[in-house]
Amino acid sequence: MKWKIVLRLCLVAGAFGIAFYLKEHPNVRELIYSPDRIHVKIQGFVKNPGVYKLVAGQTLKDLVEVAGGFLPGTETRFQELDLDQLLYDGQVIDLEKR
Repeated sequence: MKWKIVLRLCLVAGAFGIAFYLKEHPNVRELIYSPDRIHVKIQGFVKNPGVYKLVAGQTLKDLVEVAGGFLPGTETRFQELDLDQLLYDGQVIDLEKR
């Protein structure tokens, strides 16, 4: 019975901790809860280049996946590319220039 009380207290404390963190870091809150859509263009060595509508907070890795992935044989060309970079509305990613 005591373990149930301890578990509930931990859950409540965790929920308050998360709420406080999100209050103090609005940029993280926006990334998590933003319903905003962004339009990003990708061109170059991907299977399906074009303009894609993504959710705010998605990364270059997400965009490459949506675009069908890198063309065969070109993956090694982009090893130093930061695939974790966040995308923004109106951005153009040109993989031919890399």
